[in-house]
Amino acid sequence: MRGDGRTGVLVGVILLYLALRVPLLLAREPFFDELLTVWYAKKPVTQHWSILVRDSGSPLYTAVARACELVAGFTVGSGRILSMIFGLGALILCFRLYGLAAAAALAAYPAHVFFSTEARAYSLAAMLIGVAALCLYRWNGVPRSAGAGENSGASSIRWLIAGTLALVLAAYTHSYGVLFFPLPFVLALLRRHSGILHGLLASAAAGVLFLPGFWLASQQPLASIDWMRAESLAGRLWLVAGSFLQLGYAAPYQPLFLTTPHVLLQIVSALVVGAVVIAGVTRSESARFFAVFILVPIAALFAFAAAGRTFYFPTRFESTLSVPFALLLASALLVIPRKASIAALTALVAIGSLVAIRSAAGHTAQPSTPYRIVAEFISRHAPANEPLVASGYAYLELISATDERRTRAFPSEQAVHPGWIAPSDRAVLRGELGGLPARFVWMGVAGTAEAQVLEERFSLRMIFNDGRVVAALAEEKS
Repeated sequence: MRGDGRTGVLVGVILLYLALRVPLLLAREPFFDELLTVWYAKKPVTQHWSILVRDSGSPLYTAVARACELVAGFTVGSGRILSMIFGLGALILCFRLYGLAAAAALAAYPAHVFFSTEARAYSLAAMLIGVAALCLYRWNGVPRSAGAGENSGASSIRWLIAGTLALVLAAYTHSYGVLFFPLPFVLALLRRHSGILHGLLASAAAGVLFLPGFWLASQQPLASIDWMRAESLAGRLWLVAGSFLQLGYAAPYQPLFLTTPHVLLQIVSALVVGAVVIAGVTRSESARFFAVFILVPIAALFAFAAAGRTFYFPTRFESTLSVPFALLLASALLVIPRKASIAALTALVAIGSLVAIRSAAGHTAQPSTPYRIVAEFISRHAPANEPLVASGYAYLELISATDERRTRAFPSEQAVHPGWIAPSDRAVLRGELGGLPARFVWMGVAGTAEAQVLEERFSLRMIFNDGRVVAALAEEKS
């Protein structure tokens, strides 16, 4: 394709990329984890490590968010735009390697559509994993020309080093990056070339460079993973097996993210993706490379599940596979008949676009959460000099709607890690009663231990509620 034509195609794909993401970005209310990211961004980098030990998350993205906060301020909106920029970088990466097919496949891939509009780490992690895929492909991929042989010498090693470092950065961005660490060794082993030792050393080096990340993960609270735990071995394995369904353009998505399309579209998506991938891996060495790049982290998930740990959440994990998945489809489409290739790509892009459009409409129709409604009521109606106290999830919502400096957490531990509910130990709660002001507005959930302990010393008069989430005026009993 001539230069002008190639530029025009890229512009067209970028427009598709934006058309599917901007409505979803604008339609959705801030998610709780996005509010936590904004909270992180307002803290000095020197405090991030100690905060991450008590809460959850990964260091690199919080540092990026902090840098943005210092330069221009970091909000949920600006964080979502930043994720779109990272996603756009991944799109250009796909386009440079495999042109229209790869870029269009990524642009319409629902998992990437959603998480490239989320003020969280997934889009950056996906881009870095894409960089790693490209580098390791150069190191270990198909020879460029007849007689060229394998990439060799210093140039080959540079690609390996760059790919390994990209995987390490991806792991510091999100812990899913660790699942990709075995790839340098596995890819070299399957190719059976002289780089096997180099691949082994690269995989080992990735683990060594991530030792601080392993230590951090060992210190973080179990609450950071317990919420998605499957108790039985069969349940864990079945959960991970669902990753193969999510690797498509229509799947039974989590309603929190995307609208699940009709089962017929799910079947069509699975059949088209399956046919394209099978045709690709049987005819194309490049397709086999990207298939391995995807299967290794999925195999690692199965290993975690067999060892008793759930480390998979649908759609989130698949978003980190977005770039190698798009490259797998593109490399496969190149080796099947042109008419079939065009039909398959058109079908997948159309299905993915429909999912994105319906999801944006679905988010537009969703009401605000009770926590947000009550927090916004307090921000509008509580006098500016009235002290505020909040418990549980209400604390993060309230400081996001008002000012952290005028809001106290009850118990105080909640302010140390707003991403998880602090234990409601009644002895601790009673010990903190004396430190509360004589009069304040409390936000929390009616009937909880915090509410019951407060009522031992304060009279609580409800001034607003949405279900069990309440705003109450607390006044010390005489």
